[in-house]
Amino acid sequence: MNNTEQPTQTGKMFFYFGALLVFVSLAASFVLAGTKLGVFSTLPGCGVGSGCDAVTNGPWGIVPGVGWPVSFVGVAWFSSLFVVWTRGFSKDILFLWIVRIGVFASLGFFLVMLGVGHFCKWCALAHVCNILFWVVVECVARKGCDGNPNRGGGVVLFFVVFVLVSVGLGITEFFVSSHQDKLDEVAGVKNVEDVIRGEQEGSTLKLLEATHRIGPEDAPVKIVIFTDYQCPDCKNREKELAAVVSQRDD
Repeated sequence: MNNTEQPTQTGKMFFYFGALLVFVSLAASFVLAGTKLGVFSTLPGCGVGSGCDAVTNGPWGIVPGVGWPVSFVGVAWFSSLFVVWTRGFSKDILFLWIVRIGVFASLGFFLVMLGVGHFCKWCALAHVCNILFWVVVECVARKGCDGNPNRGGGVVLFFVVFVLVSVGLGITEFFVSSHQDKLDEVAGVKNVEDVIRGEQEGSTLKLLEATHRIGPEDAPVKIVIFTDYQCPDCKNREKELAAVVSQRDD
């Protein structure tokens, strides 16, 4: 292999490795956004109450003041990086600064996970690959940024893709949310109809039998409460219910 072929082969290696890293970050971000897009009911490999669930559905999972899911920002961000990178803007100096900003965000998110004490493996995968992608971009820039380093075309393409993907995510979430609201409404109506008809599942009623009872055992209306003995609010609710019971005979 002569000296003229070596840079070409090295460039190809950087190109494909960088594309792979961004694609993995994009895929991990899409998994995190999957529950809000109706793709998953729960995150793959992460149940309810897991670190992934705590991070994505907690206060750090939403952009402050906007209410936009951080996972949506990740999908739009990495989609834009992937398009710009594969379109050949790897030596655009402004694109390099965008990648650097993304690395600061990734490092910040790692600090957040450490601070809240919840580890999200999908978040970690996305951010680790993002940091490695930054290393690749820096290497490419150092090997030759003098072609047309200040053209800025990569930045324009980045923001165009970012806006388009964000709009698409917003529209998808709106339709998914509307569809879920309709399903919940139908389920609620059916539940009310079942109650009116007196249809109920009685196999677990035995679990509610207890000696700590106020009022007649055969009362047609029964209220079962589970309270905390050290909870002031529970005590207040119990007093209110006791007052209601004293005024009724059913």
